[in-house]
Amino acid sequence: MLAFTSANGQEPTSGALKAAEKLAEVIDLKAQMSSGFEAMMPMINNMSEKMKLNPTDSKELEGIFRSWFMEDFDHAKIFSETIKLYAENFTEEELTGLTAFYESPLGRKSLTALPQLMRKGAQLGMAEGQAKQEKLRARLEPFFKKHAPSGNP
Repeated sequence: MLAFTSANGQEPTSGALKAAEKLAEVIDLKAQMSSGFEAMMPMINNMSEKMKLNPTDSKELEGIFRSWFMEDFDHAKIFSETIKLYAENFTEEELTGLTAFYESPLGRKSLTALPQLMRKGAQLGMAEGQAKQEKLRARLEPFFKKHAPSGNP
């Protein structure tokens, strides 16, 4: 059995766990987890492009990933462990405050806007990384040469 401890080194209280469950309900954590697949789409699309897949094969690849995510992931386990993470890192009072915030109009708006903003920000970062890939290669080349196994230049 796993022992969960809070940031202060103690097991989360039953009150903190209950408050974390209430927060998970208010923020619709289960729906957020289910929509987590969409966050993988840029990586899957990038893979399709690199493999030069036609639209039919691209859809097939997406289907493989979707099945893997929806059927093979233990979503109940992830949900339960996420509740415990919240209870480990926030006090019961803090969790109650977060719940109150997410029940407010601004909190509701943030639940919609922040995931979209984070996804778009990640896409911007990936695009910048791809655009600067050659510069990274140039920086890494001396390191790889220095640390190449003997006999391999």
